[in-house]
Amino acid sequence: MTPSFRIFMILAILLSTLSGKEWRKFTSATGQSFEGRVLSKDSSSVKIERRSDQKTFVLALAKLSQADQDFLKTWKEAPAPTKSIYPPRSEDEKLPKSIYPKTRNLIAARLKEISAREVPKGASGLQAKALNDLNIYRYLSDLNDDVTFSEEESERVQAALKAWNALGNNPITPEVSALFKDTVYLRKGGLIRCVRGAMLSTDSVLDTNRRTRWLMLDPRVEEYGLSEELPIAGIYPVRSGPKLKAKFFAYPSPGFYPVDKLHGKGWTCYGQNIFPKDEKIDVEVFRLNELPTQKIRRNKVQGVQMDVEDTYLYQNSVLFVPLDPETQEAPKKPGVYAVFVKVGGFRVNYIVALF
Repeated sequence: MTPSFRIFMILAILLSTLSGKEWRKFTSATGQSFEGRVLSKDSSSVKIERRSDQKTFVLALAKLSQADQDFLKTWKEAPAPTKSIYPPRSEDEKLPKSIYPKTRNLIAARLKEISAREVPKGASGLQAKALNDLNIYRYLSDLNDDVTFSEEESERVQAALKAWNALGNNPITPEVSALFKDTVYLRKGGLIRCVRGAMLSTDSVLDTNRRTRWLMLDPRVEEYGLSEELPIAGIYPVRSGPKLKAKFFAYPSPGFYPVDKLHGKGWTCYGQNIFPKDEKIDVEVFRLNELPTQKIRRNKVQGVQMDVEDTYLYQNSVLFVPLDPETQEAPKKPGVYAVFVKVGGFRVNYIVALF
């Protein structure tokens, strides 16, 4: 047997096994045997292809042996292979930048670069890792990803955590509250988990006001104070930079977004200005079957409209939870979504392509 023929045989065996229609020996109720494979079945019969002559026929289940009937009870037809709605990554450059600002390859390269940044002066390796993680989320949300480490604010956060620890984590006295200011804190899990927890926003893990993501992704942040005094960890964003220049930004952001960087159920759209608390919120999300190559209008959307729950206004942010029609949960797998947000005179729509 030549090497090429051997490879062919191996591939043939693998393909037949993976197809869900592998050959097996069937035995009739009267003891006659033949080799075949199941093509389909229902509650009372089975369609089989016989290997010896490739003929197909339908048999009543009762005419097969009990062992074959037991096998057919658990047999399921292999699902047809699904075509990915995404083109190869090399094709991303051909997509309109107005809809897909960053290619998937560019995102992967940038995340790798941010993750490998050196430890800032005065920071520990843990603080550097937390800082890099925060800058990754800022990059993915189309914000500046060069926020630096504040040794002074990190010391202040640590002092607050120590004071709170001395009180047994509860209650927070007015003196401790003054030390915390706008610090996002987590009672257990450490600093890295605190970073990811800060992105949850609508899961009530950190606070009831659901403002943690808003603090971490504030465009004005130029430094972070980061510290942990186990079991508590805290992050303080130093907001001293300019306000947002773009009309809006979002989490997950418009265009391609890595699904493993989504934390919590909530999605968020941020505007330039603070929204009035009593303003009406109108959020619509559609799951699409293909990548759009031009801006989508609300009256021309071709997709499945998703339920949206838990809409909420905080400062300049619109928080909402889109629910997948099949799971009734927030999206956790790759997919393409059209988002339409309207709050008073603020109206935006964009595409989110989770990959």
